[in-house]
Amino acid sequence: MASSRTTERSTAGLDIASGRESACAAQYGAAGLFKIPDLCQTRTATQFRNISSPNSAENRIDFRTLVKDLAQHFGVRIDLRQVGARDEAKILGGVGKCGRSLCCSSWLQTYPSVTVKQAKEQDLPLNPTKISGVCGRLLCCLSYENDQYVALKRAMPRLGQFITTPQ
Repeated sequence: MASSRTTERSTAGLDIASGRESACAAQYGAAGLFKIPDLCQTRTATQFRNISSPNSAENRIDFRTLVKDLAQHFGVRIDLRQVGARDEAKILGGVGKCGRSLCCSSWLQTYPSVTVKQAKEQDLPLNPTKISGVCGRLLCCLSYENDQYVALKRAMPRLGQFITTPQ
């Protein structure tokens, strides 16, 4: 069971973290950057000596001046990282087309290499909305099933080919 001192420190830490979140949002606005509130959650270490914030953007962002301003404002180490579309989906979480939680946010450690060729081999429609995931990239599951599809296609008769049956 937590002591009253630990509980007080934890509550004080949450107050500091929420204050930092609003101050970071203000600094982002002053720098002319758009901050996605759900994605760019400011994470503070247990000792509140550093702030870490992942950021998502289409183009490359130069954080040097923003980091300098935030470090001066808070007096702690600042870590701002730009993340890609798949990392953004991992942080936000969600539900995939299969109805299950996103692979990247639940169990996937590294992102597999996925190509349109894999979708062609699996005879999927090349409609981007059908073969794209929540992150806007090709579905990761295309690479998991590809080897089985290729092996099965080799064993099956070609389309239109006549086959003989025992009866």
